[in-house]
Amino acid sequence: MAGRQGTSGFWSPLAKIENNRQERTWIELPRPAPLRQIRLEITRPNHFAGNPIARVAEIAIWGKAQK
Repeated sequence: MAGRQGTSGFWSPLAKIENNRQERTWIELPRPAPLRQIRLEITRPNHFAGNPIARVAEIAIWGKAQK
């Protein structure tokens, strides 16, 4: 949580989540092999506390090169 190494952070206008209680929300996007499961960790920074704007902090690719 403290250190984020090798992460690709970018802003996504399509990612809009209104969660005041949950800071982290995992979204599973089904895609064809080899990338079947793609999870996007969406966090809401304090800069946009009042706006329903989510920031895609980390992209973790799960199940890569699975047969």
